[in-house]
Amino acid sequence: MEHRVKAYDLVVELGEQLGLSEEQVLSFFTDSPLDFPIYFASRLPFFVDRFGMVGITIRGKVWLLNKARNGHPIFLLSLVRHEAEHVAQQRREPILFYPRYFISWLGNFLIPFPSKKLRQFRKRFGHRHAAYRAISYEVEAYRVGDSLAERLRKV
Repeated sequence: MEHRVKAYDLVVELGEQLGLSEEQVLSFFTDSPLDFPIYFASRLPFFVDRFGMVGITIRGKVWLLNKARNGHPIFLLSLVRHEAEHVAQQRREPILFYPRYFISWLGNFLIPFPSKKLRQFRKRFGHRHAAYRAISYEVEAYRVGDSLAERLRKV
């Protein structure tokens, strides 16, 4: 069973749990949209949760595992920021996003002589997961999500 919430409302609610004002928490999302729906579900589309993923963005809609809702507010807020980045990316490149994403993953997976960065990802995450983490769209989404988590831990 899915539960739907508005990203904006969830972000404000999580900010309140962390003792942040609405303005403070929204300041972390100034360059990303918050006008998309988030669906909490027991399974993710395409069963990507089997590969360790907790969320997925498809055509401007975000699905998160139910267990993410019960996580620490910093984790969930940084996850929403990560997925909001994907919403922004998909809006910027509505036609090219998915082909570029897939080709990048496939190239990262099959490349026989990886770059230093991809070798580091493979060492850290394993071959298959490194192919996913090295996709430029994922690098940027993880960067903004992780950056937000670090900022919130300092508050």
